[in-house]
Amino acid sequence: MRWDDIQLLKLIDALEETGGQHLWTGLELFHKASEGKETHRGADERSFARELVLASDAGFLTWKQMNIHVGATFEGNVNTWLQDIGEIRLTIAGRDRARGRLASDLCSL
Repeated sequence: MRWDDIQLLKLIDALEETGGQHLWTGLELFHKASEGKETHRGADERSFARELVLASDAGFLTWKQMNIHVGATFEGNVNTWLQDIGEIRLTIAGRDRARGRLASDLCSL
């Protein structure tokens, strides 16, 4: 499955707007994002985790590593890694991207 980065950011934004559900683990977020879609265990979790890492590297979201499973990485046991990250939150840039706002839009305010 191919994950849409904008849809993922919009989902996190919607969860934040509904009162703190952004504190879920990465695995719970994966299940929420994949509702109604056919997924393949391992492969789809891995591509989902990769999207999270890319969004984090781009400065769009943050999370806390809970260190419940020491040494878990998204390249290794992705299911365990997804369980081990939590407090997933959008940054200001991530929120702007989720809402379709560009930096140039903000300059005109």
